[in-house]
Amino acid sequence: MKKEVELLINGLHSSVGEEGEPVEQAVSAVYYEREGSRYLLYEETEEETGERSKSRIKIGKDRMELVRGGKNRTHMVFEEKKRHPADYVTPYGRFALEIDTKEVRVEEGPWGIQVVIKYGLWHGEQSLSESCLRISVREK
Repeated sequence: MKKEVELLINGLHSSVGEEGEPVEQAVSAVYYEREGSRYLLYEETEEETGERSKSRIKIGKDRMELVRGGKNRTHMVFEEKKRHPADYVTPYGRFALEIDTKEVRVEEGPWGIQVVIKYGLWHGEQSLSESCLRISVREK
């Protein structure tokens, strides 16, 4: 069964040698469960163009996937203690990146679902940033 939920995404991304700035986004999403995983479908606005793009989050037991569509698209896999490719495709070309996930924590309670992910973003052997992503899902 699909239902409307409120999705709050908080991120803190710190580049090497720099202090990070928090990023926060609140959107409406469609939530449903299938084959032991939880899915969130939502739309975001591209910062540069103002165009709307579709995104999907898939939450598993110890893993989360984020798929973004639009002109700037990516497929990111966060799996604790594992490194996954995460190409970032833009109108200007493809950037070969990797996600090195340190922690994935999924909590569920009467208040909703919360996912906390700590990860590093890499390009080859070069560390680009360290990040903490917090996703909160609440019924409307």
